[in-house]
Amino acid sequence: MKKYIGTKIIEAEPAYRVVDAEGNVRVVTEAAEAKRCGTVDLGYKVRYPDGYESFSPKGAFDDAYHPIDDMNFGLAIEALRKGFRVCRRGWNGKGIFIELQTPDAYSKNDKPIHLHRHDRLADAEHRGAEEPRAVVGEPDRYAGRGLGDLRLNENGERGSEQMFRYKKSVPVSYERQGYIYFASRLYRELTEEQQHKLLNLCLQCGGEHYQALFEFVTTDAGATAVCMKHFLSRSTLERAVRRYYESFPQSL
Repeated sequence: MKKYIGTKIIEAEPAYRVVDAEGNVRVVTEAAEAKRCGTVDLGYKVRYPDGYESFSPKGAFDDAYHPIDDMNFGLAIEALRKGFRVCRRGWNGKGIFIELQTPDAYSKNDKPIHLHRHDRLADAEHRGAEEPRAVVGEPDRYAGRGLGDLRLNENGERGSEQMFRYKKSVPVSYERQGYIYFASRLYRELTEEQQHKLLNLCLQCGGEHYQALFEFVTTDAGATAVCMKHFLSRSTLERAVRRYYESFPQSL
């Protein structure tokens, strides 16, 4: 078997795995309730991003997870890649954070970049960006020192990797593009019939890459992340997105 390593951001609280008088195994969070049971294991009640909850023994949990207000640089980078904003404990200004910019399919940029607030216009011009969308905290004189003082911004606030931008290369009006963009992003709120229409449109316009097209138009995943995940070029994704916008029905 191969060895794997991974990171995820979860929610957790101290808990106890107990065996009650009837022999049932349960997870409780109250110490008083745990004392009434015969067998007790210390650990954490864990909630994963998809809502699934489970019990993790204390030793295994402590080896795998760290609080989000005490991250090293490696964990901070992984948080940025997952779309979260990160700041340092010593930054005094309100609202200062670092966020990864992921260009959309029609940006002149072809790689994720991050910009310093004090020089973002010059940096964007140097990299050929049409308009800087990343917002990054003021440069820190002590950025190279120490570990463990990085944390998620605003209790783990996640930045959006996508935002609506008019696509000049798509022969569809600004208003129509806006309707298509937001209708697609609200996929999970559509009726079952509407969802089937949208999925069939992705099959029609994306062909063998329909899953990549579907993920790009219905989630906040950026073009770079989608292309890397599904092993296709940006130009292939751009063509599929253009066909999608051109073929979108007048009304779902």
